[in-house]
Amino acid sequence: MSKYPRAAALCAILWAAALPAAASHTIVQEVRIAVVDPRTSQELGVIAPDASFELPPNEERLLRVFEPPRPERQERRYLAAEFGFGAEQTPLELTRRSPSRGEAGVRVRASGGALPTGRWHVGYRIDDDVELADESLRLGRVFAEVVPAGQSPQRADELVAALYRGILLREPDAAAAARRDDIRRSGYAGVLRQAREIATSHESEIDVYKRACNQQRLLALYKELLGRDSAQIDQRLWRSQLEHLDAGDVDEVVGELVQTREFQERWTLQRRGRRGLGS
Repeated sequence: MSKYPRAAALCAILWAAALPAAASHTIVQEVRIAVVDPRTSQELGVIAPDASFELPPNEERLLRVFEPPRPERQERRYLAAEFGFGAEQTPLELTRRSPSRGEAGVRVRASGGALPTGRWHVGYRIDDDVELADESLRLGRVFAEVVPAGQSPQRADELVAALYRGILLREPDAAAAARRDDIRRSGYAGVLRQAREIATSHESEIDVYKRACNQQRLLALYKELLGRDSAQIDQRLWRSQLEHLDAGDVDEVVGELVQTREFQERWTLQRRGRRGLGS
């Protein structure tokens, strides 16, 4: 038995307490930034310093700085960090700033003029009390690619899906790839063109009635294109549009919906059109 049992026990306790502290101070070898959609909490991607992420106008992206998992640690280690723009003139602004968690929201600053586009710098500084493999890791940057919504690959996919679900009442198939490409290239003009082509297709004018009636189609158009449910539809306008569908004028009803300001603002498209339906 030890002559100093209390001292030995104290040493053992201090040694055990020191183990996790030592593990938490492993050297940071690399840094990554997670890009998250705060509306859905979905992680849209992970990028390295100096890489780019897409930022559609009127949307927000949450950035989080972390060290990737390592063999001895299978989880990410989020790092305290501060984001900023420096002295650079930028149309961006920061939201949801939480330096202790290493995160901040980024969006295009509200403006009454034309929506800006381009590639804009977002800088960060790691403030965590960690040892870095290279001190150059402490300061970094990523770039926000501000693109019209129709020209964003993700939003082009969502737009085509909404057109298919609203007009044809089904999910897009392989043929939708060319429509997505057109919308990416042409933005709002491509949306108008593809909406008309889908609305005047054989499937839209004939085949769709094997599985749906015009009331179902009109409800789907409002839901998918404008985000409205039945309680938000003007009754007199509904009757008029239903008459057009009954007469086979699908493209007229679709064209009316996609040219509204309500549609353009929902999908953050640049051209301004008519006022919202029923307003």
